[in-house]
Amino acid sequence: MKKRILIIVAVSCLAPAMFSHVQAQTSGSLVADAKPGWAAISANIVKAAEKMPEEEYSFRPATTVRSYGQLIGHIIDAHYLFCGPLSAESKAPPDAEKKLTSKADLVKSLKESVGYCNAAIERLTDAQAAETVKFFGRDKARLSVLYMNIAHDNEHYGNLVTYLRIKGLVPPSSEPRQTSQLGRLYFDLAHGQMASLFLGVPEGQRLTGKPRDPQGTTCWGKDSAVFMEEVIAWLFNR
Repeated sequence: MKKRILIIVAVSCLAPAMFSHVQAQTSGSLVADAKPGWAAISANIVKAAEKMPEEEYSFRPATTVRSYGQLIGHIIDAHYLFCGPLSAESKAPPDAEKKLTSKADLVKSLKESVGYCNAAIERLTDAQAAETVKFFGRDKARLSVLYMNIAHDNEHYGNLVTYLRIKGLVPPSSEPRQTSQLGRLYFDLAHGQMASLFLGVPEGQRLTGKPRDPQGTTCWGKDSAVFMEEVIAWLFNR
């Protein structure tokens, strides 16, 4: 019973630190709250553009839909349409969907369009985000236009994912994630310290004696799942 109480105490001590760490990374700003969503989807789209081989840029699963290259071009043009109202320097879309065909040109233009949006979002204040602008003839808050851009990118990233899957390629958002050495060190220390605390064994020994999986050690990956299984099994077996 005492050892179970120790577990509860240990978890309750760790939880506030975890939540405070998350809260510290959020500013409560309207624009700041939108930035992670934009950063994630724009990065995935650039990676998807880079991942598809040049020879597959003309691929389309049906004659009635855009080719892979045309999809990338459409996204490029849309970035200028959506981010123009956010920027002090409005730029006309380059008509990339119709004018650009090579992978090199499209990837380069895509990165430039993302850079254009990045600069516009970085300069955008909360006060400016609340202001209304004309967007396709309607009054829209700049913040709404920003989220429309994120939603539009997510919509067409779904198309890119389908094209990549058809060609046997793993989309960027589904690729295995690598954890930093520091993250792995934290989990190794946690495994060893927990076993030492609860079982009185030398530090570094796992709760159930199972070997760790160096390749699967991620913050919320295989190795941490094994660790939680060990904790639960140990609790029920005491």
